[in-house]
Amino acid sequence: MAAANHLLSPFIGYQSTGLVLLSSVLFLGLFVSFPALILYAGLSALIWNFFFIPPHGTLAIAKPEDLMMNIVYFFAAIVTGYLADKIKKHQKQLALKETREGLYLTIFDSLSHELKTPITSIIGIASTLNTVKEENKKNELSAELADSAERLDRIVTNLLDMSRLASGSISLKKEWQESSEIIQVCLRHLGKKLADHRLAVTTEEQLPLLLIDYVLFEQALSNVLLNAVNYSPKGSTISVHAARRENWLVISVSDNGPGITDKDLPNIFDKFYRSADSPPGGTGLGLAISRSALEISGGKIKARNKKEGGLEVALYWPIDKQPEIKERS
Repeated sequence: MAAANHLLSPFIGYQSTGLVLLSSVLFLGLFVSFPALILYAGLSALIWNFFFIPPHGTLAIAKPEDLMMNIVYFFAAIVTGYLADKIKKHQKQLALKETREGLYLTIFDSLSHELKTPITSIIGIASTLNTVKEENKKNELSAELADSAERLDRIVTNLLDMSRLASGSISLKKEWQESSEIIQVCLRHLGKKLADHRLAVTTEEQLPLLLIDYVLFEQALSNVLLNAVNYSPKGSTISVHAARRENWLVISVSDNGPGITDKDLPNIFDKFYRSADSPPGGTGLGLAISRSALEISGGKIKARNKKEGGLEVALYWPIDKQPEIKERS
């Protein structure tokens, strides 16, 4: 630094060196945090004093005006850094706003399409149904009408569920439930949707009782099962395994589909997230609802690609201290 002072002094004065250092504060302010910038501002003021303000090689300042200039430099450096920090934060906010606006447009387009498809189908079938006289054709159209209405109901239900879970307005109604029994009840409720797949269910013996909100339990497990149905070929096997792992009851749902890319894997539980190779249909809310339902109950959810192919989603429910079961006399 002393060598730099010796070389630069014939060309620029120490006042100009102060401006160069001040510019460096502005530049650094775009990249480092404000506390770090204050530290650098103080350090640069000391460097300027020690190496460039006469007498050189000492922190003493001979002239009062140089002392005042050094003090002014320090505060100017802090103000400059503060403004640079504000500029940086403003740029981040603008970038975040653009990202959000793009996301909202994507979500709006997706939901518009998802809602329009069953509504258009319902309107078309309803208008055609009055003109059809053949009984077989009427039954066929009635079945299509029911499917479209069910799809519309599922979309609206998912949106309402996600809204309730995100707002935190749900009041938990916890009751003791037998683990294996509520898994079987949930599978029976999805019997029609699981009909095109083989189901392999295994549970450990003497699974613990769970103190849970049954509705949230069914939401979480059902959406994971439906995700396996949607992303695995018909006729393939969906495996459900329940076991105790330390203080958790873990229900793993595995399919034999294509799995998911490593890039998409961390995002599959985000609201409205759909990977590029997702099949048509769906809002990207199912797994997000599962995660929210679990987290509000003190649980968690994980996903991984299986080595042999397919995706495994594991749902974790906390195991509470088991209640005392009184024997009947």
